[in-house]
Amino acid sequence: MYYSVRNEFKISKSITEMAFDFESTSNNIEIRESPLPLLSKSMKQIEVERSPTGGKIFNQSLENAIPSLIFPQKKYINSDYLISRYTGIPFKDYPTNMNSIFYVDFGLFSFLLYPLFLAAYYSFISVVLFITRNKPLISISIYILCLSLVLNTEGGVTSYFVVLRSVLLFLFLSIIIKTTSKV
Repeated sequence: MYYSVRNEFKISKSITEMAFDFESTSNNIEIRESPLPLLSKSMKQIEVERSPTGGKIFNQSLENAIPSLIFPQKKYINSDYLISRYTGIPFKDYPTNMNSIFYVDFGLFSFLLYPLFLAAYYSFISVVLFITRNKPLISISIYILCLSLVLNTEGGVTSYFVVLRSVLLFLFLSIIIKTTSKV
């Protein structure tokens, strides 16, 4: 079963109409906040009224990345809702980013943890790329997945875990190809 805590919305246009609706895109760009005000609001709330969650958003993001086939009872709760819940900032579609999530979870310690997380994450990806270096299709796929993370300014922790899950699947596929080709 798939649960999500999000605002209710109805799609009234076809995918094609939405893809070429430049007026809506322009309006969204005009009213959309930068990620920095969310970080600023989060910092003010955590400093004054609340305390860091101790990793609750991080843990929920890990749960969000687990496929529903493996964990059918999971509740997918997006980062916007959790930041709103733990900071008291009114809920809306924020330009959520890793800085805000880590700050709400770990407070000032996040300024150390976030770079360490990224270093460990990309070090692991580098090891996987080294292991799969003789499988160009798999390596290129991993590069593309990682590039999507680097270029995504509003990515949350769930995105990192989903890419990590995909990279592990590619690594597993590479190992299967290697062992079956020797037989």
